[in-house]
Amino acid sequence: MGKTFKLVSIALALSTSIVLFQNCAEDLPIEAQQSSTATDGSATVAPPTLALTADKLEIETEQTAQLSAAGGTAPYAFSVATGSGLVSSTGLFTAPEVAEANVLEVQDFAGAKSSITISVLSPLSLNFSPASPNVGTPVQLMPAGGKSPFVYAVEVGAGTISGNTYTPGGMGELTARLKVTDARGVMVSRDIAFGIPCGGVMVGGHCWYLGTFGASCTSVCASRGGYDPATSTYAGRAGTGQQCENVMVALGLASGVISTSCSATPAAGCLLHTNSNRVRCTNAETTASAANASYRRACACAN
Repeated sequence: MGKTFKLVSIALALSTSIVLFQNCAEDLPIEAQQSSTATDGSATVAPPTLALTADKLEIETEQTAQLSAAGGTAPYAFSVATGSGLVSSTGLFTAPEVAEANVLEVQDFAGAKSSITISVLSPLSLNFSPASPNVGTPVQLMPAGGKSPFVYAVEVGAGTISGNTYTPGGMGELTARLKVTDARGVMVSRDIAFGIPCGGVMVGGHCWYLGTFGASCTSVCASRGGYDPATSTYAGRAGTGQQCENVMVALGLASGVISTSCSATPAAGCLLHTNSNRVRCTNAETTASAANASYRRACACAN
């Protein structure tokens, strides 16, 4: 009878211990319940999942990006799974010379792997169409490389932009500086020059003609886009004798300009006299309308 009582007591004690252990286990976090036990009796926890990141996911050709690995089990080994870029043992990725997607991979000591994709873009540049426009001609901005969408702006110029088309501010606008910004915020600016469609000779950035005897520059330029004030400011009274001579030589006349006061029609500016002298009248402001039967005027016209 005494033995039976002892066995029953032991069974009850074991049963109570098991119930208490189960109740305690139910109150533990799931991670603790799933933990394994090391040989020394301490709990071990699985390392965080291996992850690969980069400081930039979009770079231009031959630029670099730094890779970083976390989680898993160190040490880590970096590699290029797809693409022609290069990656160092420290995770420094160097983009190739061509635009393409590169898949980068890291493997930890336990063999786990993680990967990311870095997009390699061509450098942003800006082209124009037409490439060599005449004055007053609208121009299309044609970006290459970079990442769309693009935003266009005028940095220097009197014209306006609508969509990707720049319209000059008038026939007098000879240069402008235009800008494109891509979706990354990368900006590129470029100057464009508007040429003069000159049927005469170009000197000093202006289009010159030699009128007939007795013709005014108003009549000479009537069918050539109109009178250009450079007739006065470049080669006339407001210009210089050397610049008048440059115009005369370009028009096929010999050098040797005389800068003097002209008694007849002093507003004629740079001219060829009937006596074959090349003259620059300096005693009156040069005008478009001045004319003299003895003068062939050098006239700057719009085209």
